[in-house]
Amino acid sequence: MSALVSQLKSLVLKTLDTIYPSDWFRIDANKVVVTSFRGKPYSGNPGRIATALHSIEPDLDIVWLALDPSEPVPEGVRVVKYNSLASYRELATAKVWIDDFRKKYFPRKKVDQIYYQVWHGVLPLKKIELDAAAKLDRMYLAEAKRDGENTDYMLAGNDFTAQVYENAFWFKGQVLRFGTPSLDNIIGAKQADIAHETKRKLGLADTEKVFFYCPTFRNHFDVADFDLHAEALRKQLHKRLGGTWTILIRLHPNAREHEAEVLKTNPGAVGVTNFPDLSALIMTADLVVTDFSSVMFDSLYADRPTFILAQDYDDYVNGERGVYDIIHKLPFTVTKTPEALISSINQFSPDEYTHKRQAFLNLIGDHESGESAVLLAKHVVAKMKGETVDDA
Repeated sequence: MSALVSQLKSLVLKTLDTIYPSDWFRIDANKVVVTSFRGKPYSGNPGRIATALHSIEPDLDIVWLALDPSEPVPEGVRVVKYNSLASYRELATAKVWIDDFRKKYFPRKKVDQIYYQVWHGVLPLKKIELDAAAKLDRMYLAEAKRDGENTDYMLAGNDFTAQVYENAFWFKGQVLRFGTPSLDNIIGAKQADIAHETKRKLGLADTEKVFFYCPTFRNHFDVADFDLHAEALRKQLHKRLGGTWTILIRLHPNAREHEAEVLKTNPGAVGVTNFPDLSALIMTADLVVTDFSSVMFDSLYADRPTFILAQDYDDYVNGERGVYDIIHKLPFTVTKTPEALISSINQFSPDEYTHKRQAFLNLIGDHESGESAVLLAKHVVAKMKGETVDDA
């Protein structure tokens, strides 16, 4: 029955996309509609941009679309249920749309409306969109193409990412090299204070050491790919690095329903998939481990020791979307087993890592300043007012 209901809902929404009378409604020049990952709570690049918008222009009508309209939002933001009839009207009447994931259902965009696609992540390792077309299904590609063709601006924090966006998305707009809002809280942050507060929220002592594991999404989930051998890993971390260690595990939003399985496979680990602030978790960590997740780049800017544990490395690279060549120039050590990970941690050289880190930032053409949300918000406000702005 639930599958039938889901199919009927999709049919209704697809029909709305086609027949919704957008032209019946005037554009409100003061309205911005913001969404993250198809209805997530207030968070991510869009959340930081919305906060900056309210700070710059307190009188803006900022609408956040959420699956749960009871989710808390900051002052100056109102919530409307995602994919509701009301959300269609908000989109049809807004001057600006902001999103960090391709829109699945939305009314026809008008010529005078502006769409900012502030794609999640810092730098793509996995091939995305058009670059991965051979590995993506037809429905995904149709949605991605429609979203891209409606996009006016994208946001990037380095030249490499900007070039990927220009080539892989179906849009003819401008990539703004303002930086990545998710990094704003990391660059120049008081990391010790943030770590203290995050540990308090998680019920951890200040003296507790944190091993943060944050793997990426896979089309075919296999819990064995996420087995850290947690008990042995924790003992080895204590033996070789000292202290008491807690393992935090955060899955990709599209895999959140598998968290219980992954935690069962890693006894004693703590699930933080729904913790609202990823950057705070990174700054709390003593070690960050991922596979192909862009979290490694958040950790890079937080200057945390970062390692790649990809037990299914060969299958992932060859069997799914594939990766960009930049993966071979990363400043991180790649391991395929928990045992190899421990060995790499023991051999870690801070000086060598510092050198590799800076060389990598130079290679990708780094543009991060810690002020990207404000820069993007100023651009949005200027466009809403019809002012001439520098899109470089």
